[in-house]
Amino acid sequence: MPISDNPTVTVLMGVYNAAMYLRESIDSILSQTFTDFEFLIYNDGSTDNTAEIVRSYTDSRILFFDNPINRSVSPNMNEGIERTRGRYIVRMDGDDLADPERIAKQVAYMDAHPEVGLCGSAVRYFGASNSLIQLPEDNATIQQTMWLHNSFYQPSVIIRTSVLRENGLRYDRQYEFAEDYKLWSDMCAVTQVHNLTEPLLNYRIHPHQISRRQTLGQQQVCGRIRREQMSRLHIQILPEQEHAFELLTIDTRWPDLQPADYGALASLLDNLGAQAQHIGIPTEVVYPRLAGQWIGILGATR
Repeated sequence: MPISDNPTVTVLMGVYNAAMYLRESIDSILSQTFTDFEFLIYNDGSTDNTAEIVRSYTDSRILFFDNPINRSVSPNMNEGIERTRGRYIVRMDGDDLADPERIAKQVAYMDAHPEVGLCGSAVRYFGASNSLIQLPEDNATIQQTMWLHNSFYQPSVIIRTSVLRENGLRYDRQYEFAEDYKLWSDMCAVTQVHNLTEPLLNYRIHPHQISRRQTLGQQQVCGRIRREQMSRLHIQILPEQEHAFELLTIDTRWPDLQPADYGALASLLDNLGAQAQHIGIPTEVVYPRLAGQWIGILGATR
């Protein structure tokens, strides 16, 4: 299919050793009901036949950038942002599947809501796990809870390109393994955000995911982002609760908690909840999420 000179959407996909699932993922984009897009695919030094698979396509909307070395996510995606011609950027990964109407529905929402700069959706897990993941929907709730968790799945989002360019926002390599969480957090400071409740992405769960390979590093970076978001909201961690916050943010340590750790974590969660209430975050927004973390801690006990 020919590409227009000024496509509405740029689909931006980064891939690394994704050959096992890549064709399915690319096909899910090329078969979208919305067709006015360019499709930028960045190969990050794959050692499998990822490049061969991409080159087998003849669709002129695909623009393939085959990097000979592994540069990581941020440099490739930032280069893609610079090359983007679309009014919107749709992010996609090489192992997930987009619903056939994903782009159409997200473009329609963004067109109708010019105040929104970032929009994700609910996702459906498949593969090693099968479940429907609903995320905070409205701007207020997302803004009030980004310090507790990342409210967006990267391959589910559509981004208003002008928001990135006008505010100088890009993926930050200093936050590797959670650069998406950092970017969404930065966007929250300059634009409204939203999640559609309909699952528009099938998110594959498998052992080769970056998020599974880099669990500890990712959680440490996420903890750093959470601190930044807390600072933005004027939520403070007491000096004596620093260790408890570290335990809270790295769930791989939960099975080995000592008796004193539970009391420290409970005190921390209580303090965070009280501060959130003090700055006006509704009880029904913050406490269910803090309670969910406490339940997770107890559930991990050996």
